[in-house]
Amino acid sequence: MQLIDDLLEEDELACVLRGHIHIENRLDQYLSKTATNKQFIEKANLQFSQKVSLAIAYGLSEWLSSPLSYIGNLRNGFAHNLDKKLGKQEIENFYKAFPGKEKDLIQKTVSKSNKKFQLADLPFKEMPLIDQFRLCAMSLEAAIRVDAQKVR
Repeated sequence: MQLIDDLLEEDELACVLRGHIHIENRLDQYLSKTATNKQFIEKANLQFSQKVSLAIAYGLSEWLSSPLSYIGNLRNGFAHNLDKKLGKQEIENFYKAFPGKEKDLIQKTVSKSNKKFQLADLPFKEMPLIDQFRLCAMSLEAAIRVDAQKVR
């Protein structure tokens, strides 16, 4: 899957920007799928935050608003600051943007992946920050994909 390949980039800037691009692309697909006249969505030239609001208005799970807004803000921080790095606080805030059941799913994914790939069984919080970001971004993209499958 292209998202996973892109997120495995070692460079934090590339990882955050490409992760955001994939998530925004998934949002665009959701909007195209739910809109009656999709050509007007494309003509509107919406900003990311506007796409998030519109997708939620069209039925995307409301809980996605917080993590989507957070990754949008994180992306903006990287896009406008050459020295930006992923810090512990940024990752904690991104993770906190997910509701409890989704955090549990992230934890289960970590545990299953560790077993499948015979990795050290590290809890999410003890993983390198970039890996924590990757898991949150992949979980976010997957949640949008699942919601899209429920549409018509």
